[in-house]
Parts: sequence; structure tokens; C-alpha cells
Amino acid sequence: MQMKHKKAESGIGTLIVFIAMILVAAVAAGVLIQTSTSLQSKALDVGKKTQEEVSSGIKVEQVIGADGSDQEITDLKVYVRLNSGATPLKFSDLLLKYDTDSDSRTYVFNSTQATSALATETEYAASSTDTQYFVTYLEQSDQHVGGAWDSYLLEGDYVVIQYRLAGSTVIAEDDAMKMTFIGKSGIASTVDFSAPNAFGNKEVLLYP
Repeated sequence: MQMKHKKAESGIGTLIVFIAMILVAAVAAGVLIQTSTSLQSKALDVGKKTQEEVSSGIKVEQVIGADGSDQEITDLKVYVRLNSGATPLKFSDLLLKYDTDSDSRTYVFNSTQATSALATETEYAASSTDTQYFVTYLEQSDQHVGGAWDSYLLEGDYVVIQYRLAGSTVIAEDDAMKMTFIGKSGIASTVDFSAPNAFGNKEVLLYP
């Protein structure tokens, strides 16, 4: 009888250990499932945010300075499009920042000048040119028909953004400059360029 009791006690002990191992495994599995779900959710959020950032913003195609005939540039024309697949960009949400060795300034959209004509000297004089930029549509998406999406940059649009350097700031030959477009959402679009070592023309290609 004593041998039977010992075997029974041994069996009960093994059963307890087995049950404990099952419980530990179940808890571990629950933790792993919860962690996996949390990581998957975070990965989806990060992926969505990354996709929005990559597809947001503008593509700078060309920067032209004027008037370079006196070896100093004060006015800039920046030709841009919307990045492929990007959401519409509202100009009132778009800041333009430029940095030179001697100055740094931020511009906002001049909402009264989004036309098909380039900004004139009169319009420059009438606006706060130290803080504002002009937008001119050179090509427009069909979505603009009927006045819809005015003052937005849409896929298929091609616009020129114009602004005048503030105060006595000028771009001289060989000067370096950085221009950054900062939207309400999405990554900033930055262009670094240096002026050529000789201007010679009224309009000077600065980028690319």
C-alpha cells in the first residue's frame, strides 16, 4: 500500500507541474499576442504617417533670379509642381523660408495675387514684400474649373512662386542660399544652391 501512495503522490506532483507549465505557457502566449497586436497597430500608424509624409509637399523644378544685369539679384521666381500622389496643398498653409549668409526670413502667401499674370513692380510695391510671396498658375488642373480649388496646388498644376528679398539683402555672384517650403503637414521641401560666378543676363538660372 505504501508503494501505491508514493506513486499517487508522485503522479499528483507531476500533474501539478504540468498544469503550472500550461498556465505559464498560456500567460506567455497571451503576452505575445498582446505585444504582437500592439506592434502591428504601431507599425500601421507609422506606415500611414510615413506614406503621408513622403507623398506630401512640393517639387521644386527651377529657380530663376532677376535682375542679374547689375550683378545682384533681388527677385526670385521658383517653378514648382505637387509631388506625385500628394494631397492638394493650400498656399495659405505653405510657408516659404530662405536663408543666406547675411539674412533669414519667412514669407506667407499673398492671397490677393493668384492670377495668370506675373507680379508687376506696382504689385510688389503695394504688398508687404518683406513677408509675402506671389503665386502664378502657368498650368492648371481641370479641377480648378468653375473656381474650385482656388489658391490650392493640385496634381497637374504648374506654378511660379515669386518673392523679393527683404531690405538690402541681395544674391551676389557665388553666394550660397537655402530655400525651404514648409507645409502644414508633411516633410519640408528644401533646395540648396549657389549663384554662378558670373551673371551677365537679366534672368539667372540658380537651380538646378
